[in-house]
Amino acid sequence: MRDNKEFIKEYTETQYKTPEKLKARYQIYEFGTSKTSWANWIFDKIHFFNKSLILELGSGPGELWKQNLERIPLDSQIILSDNSEAMVKEAKLSLSCVNMFIDFKKIDAHSIPYPENKFDIIIANHMLYHCIDIDKVLQEILRVLKPHARFYASTLSKNHLIEFKDLFGDFDKFTEGFMAFRGRFEIENGAKILSKHFKKVKLYTFRNNLIIPNAEPIIQYLLSYSNYSKSSLLQSKINELRISLKEKIESHGPIKITGISGMFEAQN
Repeated sequence: MRDNKEFIKEYTETQYKTPEKLKARYQIYEFGTSKTSWANWIFDKIHFFNKSLILELGSGPGELWKQNLERIPLDSQIILSDNSEAMVKEAKLSLSCVNMFIDFKKIDAHSIPYPENKFDIIIANHMLYHCIDIDKVLQEILRVLKPHARFYASTLSKNHLIEFKDLFGDFDKFTEGFMAFRGRFEIENGAKILSKHFKKVKLYTFRNNLIIPNAEPIIQYLLSYSNYSKSSLLQSKINELRISLKEKIESHGPIKITGISGMFEAQN
């Protein structure tokens, strides 16, 4: 696996060029055991207030907001942004009827096109580990936040979906991205990274283990990480994995997968 900035840049651009691969990965969480959805859990933890100006970086298709439309504080003004033009269009298409969303912009978080001390809240939901220079992005976020405003950055634990590492052990050539972002910004090291820029850092942890009753959701999750899904070699290996998973499930029951995510709240 090539773990370098050039690979991360190329892989991220390919993976998020359109929303399809991200949407495919969402589906695995239908088998989560938590009674609360990830999007609702985030809203429970964020200190929203009326008449706030909010920026989300890496908003993807806007799922966080689509699941919480009735919970958005009154008179809030929200800018959704992503470095993928297709993601921005998808979010705008599904949310443009809501008057609290004042803009949908393509933004590279390394250079946020707003003046200092502008935002009350900035959210980076599972996106910092995609950034080439995380410290540069955090400097930009700190620059455009108002004094004492809050920054929320969600991420994964190093043990999140850890069982997939063994299940997908024969697929390194096709799924480099599954492990490429590990260790860059996780629950275990996120506080240390954020503390270089923020005085106060707090972590909230979300547990949502998965119980998967059949092979296909796992197969589709694996394929969503591959940029070579039409490869005959990949398809051959996929068929072998499908048979192996079916045998495991028939012998031992549904496959249990660890789910540990979290969100940091940072403030100066």
